[in-house]
Amino acid sequence: MADFFHRHDHACERPVKGVHSIKGDRGLITELATCHRCGGAGGADQWRRTGWTCYECGGKGTLGWIDRKVYTAEKIAKLDAAKAKATEKREAARKATRDATIDAFRAEHPDLVAGIVELADHNYILADFARWIEERGAMTEAQIELGRKLIISTRQQIADDEAAAQNHIDRVAASSHIAGEVGDRVVIEGVVADKFSGPGGWDGSGWTITKIATAEGQVIYWGSLHAPGPDDFEVYLDKGDIVELKATIKEFSERDGEKQTVVQRPKIITYELTGETDA
Repeated sequence: MADFFHRHDHACERPVKGVHSIKGDRGLITELATCHRCGGAGGADQWRRTGWTCYECGGKGTLGWIDRKVYTAEKIAKLDAAKAKATEKREAARKATRDATIDAFRAEHPDLVAGIVELADHNYILADFARWIEERGAMTEAQIELGRKLIISTRQQIADDEAAAQNHIDRVAASSHIAGEVGDRVVIEGVVADKFSGPGGWDGSGWTITKIATAEGQVIYWGSLHAPGPDDFEVYLDKGDIVELKATIKEFSERDGEKQTVVQRPKIITYELTGETDA
């Protein structure tokens, strides 16, 4: 007689005994069914407050005798092949449905899809949208609206970044140091191009950097430019103010490739307030 195996024993390594009611390539075995609730123990400590005993099997650990189907190795191989074929067919149907949905979405929103794919590497939300379109071909109306806005803002950001990069390249190419040597006392005429400040400093009082744009090049002074004003008040120069001063060249340096001249001990000769002022 041929050996019989459980359906889940796909490798057919453990033949079962006691097969009856054989009909060709299948038969039955009668066995005690282990209680699925207590696992055959008849009870558990988690039920100690209600008597410990499993109510499903009444403490026996089994649910009585039942018949289970068993098959020959050849039949199990056929069943496995049929199951694999059915699974493959279902997956093919799912894929066809998904592909049709994706194609329909792409056809309905061509500009949106093209923009998302184009800019996915520049925005993480658009990258998520690109993946969803590729996997599901579906976006909500809110996501579609957000996607259109992100496409516009991302393109603008890219253009701004490219313009800023080109501007930096142009500044580097046009930058130069002012005439003179380190230690020279020179006269500088220009406009306060920018002013930065922050906490810290060697004495804890903070720091300030003043940038002056001149015809010769950019001048940097670590501090605030100020001069006597009316009624014994000091006037602090700010961005946009025109200034003529005398200062000592401290060093010639570069920042991000752009040449700059660092000066110290400035003394303002004349100034014209065209920007904000601090008294």
